[in-house]
Amino acid sequence: PECSSRAYRMNTAKALAAGLIGAIAPVAAASLLPKPPALELLALVLTFIAAGYLGFALADGRKRELLVEIGNIGLTLVLTALGLWVGAVWLAAGYFAHGLWDAVHHPRGVQTKIPRWYVPFCLIYDWVVGAFILLWWR
Repeated sequence: PECSSRAYRMNTAKALAAGLIGAIAPVAAASLLPKPPALELLALVLTFIAAGYLGFALADGRKRELLVEIGNIGLTLVLTALGLWVGAVWLAAGYFAHGLWDAVHHPRGVQTKIPRWYVPFCLIYDWVVGAFILLWWR
């Protein structure tokens, strides 16, 4: 158990590092574009990220989890649309909310089967991009 706990912590640290490094690409691309197309790019990225959970739910095969994940995708799309049409803060909220969604995927929360590394990877990725949006569009 101690060894598996240590391995889990190491894998979590690697996933966090990968998420941080992965967030650099959309942040760098967005910072090179004028703000309107940059916002559109980041909205598109969030849409693809949310759709990833549809794949996990379909692979999981349980109807309840599929409906839960579809509900989250719908909420993410609403926040993304508000980010494009009302203000960038809504898109940032979409990234932060998606990070929270990642965090609730555990045995007592949302039970869609996803790889263990995905939660810390996606959480840090989402929150770094969300923070970038808040800082760049304030």
